[in-house]
Amino acid sequence: MYVGKVARTGKITYIEMELSVLVLLLLVPTSLAREVKTSVILGQEQGSYGGGFDASQSLVGEISDVHMWDYVLTPEDIQKVISGDLQGNVINWKALVYEMKSDVLLQPINLHLEGKVFVFPHEANTSHVLLRPTITRPLQKVSVCLRSYSDLSRSYTVFSLATPEEEKAFLIKIQPPHTCSVYINQEVTSFKIDSESLRHTCVTWDSDTGVVQLWVNEKLYPEGVSMKASSIAAETSIVLGQEQDSFNASQSLVGEISDIHMWDYVLTTEDIKKVLSGDLHGNVINWLSLHYEIKGDVLVQLKHQRKSVIYLYKAF
Repeated sequence: MYVGKVARTGKITYIEMELSVLVLLLLVPTSLAREVKTSVILGQEQGSYGGGFDASQSLVGEISDVHMWDYVLTPEDIQKVISGDLQGNVINWKALVYEMKSDVLLQPINLHLEGKVFVFPHEANTSHVLLRPTITRPLQKVSVCLRSYSDLSRSYTVFSLATPEEEKAFLIKIQPPHTCSVYINQEVTSFKIDSESLRHTCVTWDSDTGVVQLWVNEKLYPEGVSMKASSIAAETSIVLGQEQDSFNASQSLVGEISDIHMWDYVLTTEDIKKVLSGDLHGNVINWLSLHYEIKGDVLVQLKHQRKSVIYLYKAF
C-alpha cells in the first residue's frame, strides 16, 4: 500500500512516484471528510461499501485529471475544466489525497496534444518543458520539426538536446530578426532567414555527409555542413524553451511551441510537406503521444487561446 499526494508541474500534473504496484485508487474528498462518510474508488465498481470488487468489471487503461464539485457545472465551467483553469472543490487532481492497492502504475503524462500549445508567458530561468523519448542507440541522422511563435527581439532557444558530453548536441536557436542557428555537438551552423514571428521549422542532419538543412514555413534555405562522421550519444536530455548550458531568463522563450516531432532519419522535401499537412509524425518524438514534464510557469492551452494568454501575462 502507498499513501501520498499528487503534485503538479505547470498546467499538467503527474504523480511524484517512479513506480507503484497498485490497482485501486481510494480518493479522500477533503471537503466532505468531516461531514459525510464516503468511499470513492477509481477503476472498480463497489459491490459493497469499499469492497465487493469483481475483476470482470475492472478498468484496463488510464485515468487522470479527476475533479469533483458539490455543485452543477455550467457549459462555461466545462470549458474552464478542459483548459485547466477550474479545479474541483471536493476532489482536486492537483492536491489529491489517495491510497493505492494492487497493480496500478503511475507514469508521467503521455498526452495527445493535437490542437494545443505550450505557452511560455514570461521570461524565467526555470520555465521549460522536459521531453523523455526512448533513444536506445547513438543518433547519426536527426530530423526535428516544430511550430513556434514569439515576438521577442532577442535570441531564444526553442529546442535543446544535450548529452553528458555535449550541452549543445542538437540545438535550435532563433536570433531575430534574420538568423536561425543550429548546433550539432557544439558546432554552430547559422542560416539567414526571413523575419517572421510564427514559424514552422524543420532541421535535418546527416552524419554521413555532415549536411544540415533548414526549412522555415516550407522554404528550404541553403544547406550547411557540420560534424561529418560524428554521432549524438543515446543518453539525452531534451528541453523546450531553454538552453541547457545554464538556464538563463535572458535565453528563455516567451511565446509558444507546438507540433514537435523528431525522427532518427533525414526527412525529404516530400516528407516535410507531409509533416505540414499532419500526415507524418515523429518516430522518436511524436506530438500526438508526447511523454513530457513541465517545469516552472508553462501553460498548456488550446491554440485559439494563445494570443490572449500571452497578452494577459505581458500586461502585468
